[in-house]
Amino acid sequence: MANTQKTAANSKAKAKASPASTSAKLPIASYDDLSALQILDLLGALNKTELAKIKKYETANRSRQTILKKIAMLSDAAK
Repeated sequence: MANTQKTAANSKAKAKASPASTSAKLPIASYDDLSALQILDLLGALNKTELAKIKKYETANRSRQTILKKIAMLSDAAK
């Protein structure tokens, strides 16, 4: 019984930490399925708030520097 409870707790923790569980709220559809180059092409169409959401998600997950640098560049240009 204790193992069942641990397994259930582990499953819930993994579901919360799963990138797919939060990527649905991002302004770019199917974000986790896209390559960095595909994402870079889409960033220019986003507003400052949307860029901030992508930055937060990317930093917490894959932390791809090309994406984060482009977001910084676009955010600076929007000021």
